[in-house]
Amino acid sequence: FTTGLIVAQGAPQDDTADFDGDSATDKFIVLSWADLFGNWPNTGLPVTLFTANFTTAGDFADSTDVNFSASSTHVGYVFQSTSATIDAPVFVGSDLIGIDFGGGAIPNNWNTVNSTTTDFTLTNLIDEFGNGTGINAAVNFDSSPGFYSGFTPNAGTIPTHSQSLAGLERVYTDSGNIEVTFRNLVPGREYEIFVFGGDVDANSQRVIITGDSEQTFTQTHGANELAINQNV
Repeated sequence: FTTGLIVAQGAPQDDTADFDGDSATDKFIVLSWADLFGNWPNTGLPVTLFTANFTTAGDFADSTDVNFSASSTHVGYVFQSTSATIDAPVFVGSDLIGIDFGGGAIPNNWNTVNSTTTDFTLTNLIDEFGNGTGINAAVNFDSSPGFYSGFTPNAGTIPTHSQSLAGLERVYTDSGNIEVTFRNLVPGREYEIFVFGGDVDANSQRVIITGDSEQTFTQTHGANELAINQNV
């Protein structure tokens, strides 16, 4: 709101004097309005004084308050304010991104890998509701080609999810390695990874997940069981 605006300080300053009485905040900016004739804001109320845009740190995962305080007010008036709370986004079902390697039927809106030998990249992966995410996945096969085979997991081993996971059937089997590299992820954000595996016969596979740290586990399942990470 520009009427009577005399100070609009964009660069944050250190809040060493704790102007808002909240030790959890450590920065402030100054906005000041004045009117020599006492007519401010000279327009209908309520009025929007300013709009503030904030960019959180990449590892922001909780919430923080934005407080308001006044250095001075007009005679006969007091300053009242309500803090604004900024919450980290809560990632729900719409953030599930599925990649199917088995061929055949697949869960709704999962991304599909049809090759067994040729390296390629899945671009702009869609989530389970069909929304583009901007995330890419580079799929690299080793020199020993694998093959697809039929597999229908026992119903009791298919997890319950808001979107049906029916279609988690058929498998891709390879005696060597498959590497999947995700790109365009948000730096500092945590992502949950679920590796699904199964077969008509009891089997196991070694899984390595590398990010800020490396996680390695052996995924073991019985005949016609669907394993998710280390669990059945």
